[in-house]
Amino acid sequence: MLFYLLNSLLINVLLIDMFQRRYPEEFDQFIINLSFNFIYIFSRLQIITNRTINKLNKYIEDNPYLIKIKNEMNNILTQKQKNFEIQKSEYGFSILNVIENNIVNKKLIYDDNYEHSIEHSEIKFLLIEFYIGETDNNKYKIDLKTDKFNYYIVGNKFTKNFFIFYVKNHLIMNNNISDNDRCSLKIIDHNVNTIDVEFTDKNESITLHKNDYSI
Repeated sequence: MLFYLLNSLLINVLLIDMFQRRYPEEFDQFIINLSFNFIYIFSRLQIITNRTINKLNKYIEDNPYLIKIKNEMNNILTQKQKNFEIQKSEYGFSILNVIENNIVNKKLIYDDNYEHSIEHSEIKFLLIEFYIGETDNNKYKIDLKTDKFNYYIVGNKFTKNFFIFYVKNHLIMNNNISDNDRCSLKIIDHNVNTIDVEFTDKNESITLHKNDYSI
């Protein structure tokens, strides 16, 4: 079928080219007439569509039951738009925000991760501390779940850039962090294991699964 379509397309192109070369004036007139007819048909369809929509809206407005259904559908669509939002960031990922029980579930979306589903992870870290530099002066406590938001979502991958984003956007710290700054992480996981992660140019990350996590 693909060969047949390509063959038909090639034949049509050759016929059009031959017609244009042998009858240039007739070809130009044909294109003008075709364009005019297309514009005319499109305009007529637009007029008919607008008239149909206006009649349908008037019919709905004259029927209280249909007005109620229309308003309910509009409310549902508006609520869905409020519950779902894509938040762009400058840190190599986007965030899908999904509101559930007044808490914003946050799914991290990377270029190699196109899964937009929201599934809660059973993992809960007892402690997360993010360090910038060599001293404890730049130590930040990271809470992946609060009464406002939740990052404990299956598939979420926490990189160095994520924690920098967290410090600047959730903790509102305006520290200038360069690529040469030493960044590390201390985790006490759900099994009371202490994990130390040193962020290097190998792009270390922590990924959440349903009942576990991986580094």
